Amino acid sequence: MPVSLSESAIAHIMKTVAESSPPVQAMRLEVLNGGCSGYQYKFTLASTIDEAHDTLIERAGAILVIDNTSLPIVKGSKINYGETPAGPNFRIANPNVTTSCNCGQSFSTKPE
Repeated sequence: MPVSLSESAIAHIMKTVAESSPPVQAMRLEVLNGGCSGYQYKFTLASTIDEAHDTLIERAGAILVIDNTSLPIVKGSKINYGETPAGPNFRIANPNVTTSCNCGQSFSTKPE
């Protein structure tokens, strides 16, 4: 299993997708270059899914799309949704992270 989703993450994905306009089928997780530590996570609605370049994580009716470039960086992560100091948000327990910034929004990983 590339990543696991908590019950609260599943519920939030399903609610967000159901309320989306225009309608979409899934939520997308991307890892982008940036932030003070090198990488940062970005969650968006998945308006397109490219089965050749995306991996679909399906749990209890929720679909999370992760592009194949981001997947090795988040492999083995546990994704939760709940209260953070900045308000409700996704939290990712990523075993590949070696350092993160003080605010927790950006991170670096083990060298490959």
